[in-house]
Amino acid sequence: MIPLHIPGATESAAERTLFDAFEHACPSDWIVLHSLDLARRGSGPFGEAYFVVIAPGFGILCIEAKTYLARTADGLWLTSPTGAPKERGPFEQAGGAQYRIMEWIGTHGMPDVLAASIVVVPDIEVANKDQIDWEPWRLVDRSRFHSRSLEQIVCDSFDAQRHTLTNPRAPLMPAQASLLDLAAA
Repeated sequence: MIPLHIPGATESAAERTLFDAFEHACPSDWIVLHSLDLARRGSGPFGEAYFVVIAPGFGILCIEAKTYLARTADGLWLTSPTGAPKERGPFEQAGGAQYRIMEWIGTHGMPDVLAASIVVVPDIEVANKDQIDWEPWRLVDRSRFHSRSLEQIVCDSFDAQRHTLTNPRAPLMPAQASLLDLAAA
C-alpha cells in the first residue's frame, strides 16, 4: 500500500473499509495506491483516484469508493443520503481516472496494458443495478463485496473488462509494474 497508513482526515467509511481490505487481501506483488492525485489535463479539473491497483499478470484497476450511492429521477447522483445531488457520477469519476492514468503511461513511453475501473459501495445494496450507462460488473455493492475476496473482485473485474473489449490489451507484466511503482513514488 502506498501510503502505508490511511490519512486520519479520510472521512469516507468506504475508503477506510477498502484500505483495510487491501492491506490484508492482496498478493505481495500487487501495488495499491490510495488517494492518487491526477494532474489537470486540458481544461479539465484536477482529479483523484481513490484506489489504483497495479496487478502484474492482470493490469491496472481504478476504484471509486462510495459510502452511499443512489440516483435521482432526473439522473443526478447522490453519494450521501443528505448531500446535494451531483451531475458527475462515480462511474465517470473512476473511468476518468483510468483514462488519465493510461494517457500518462502512453506519454511516458510505457506499453499499453489492460485497464479497468469499478465503483465499490461496500456497506449498502444499490437499487436499480442494471443501468444502460454502466456495465453491471463495474458496480460492487454490499452483497458482491461480502460474497468474495477483494482479490477475487479485482481479478473478476479484469476478466470482465477483457471480455468487454473487442481488442483487449496485454496484461501488465511484472517489469512494467515496477516501472509504474517508481513513477508513483
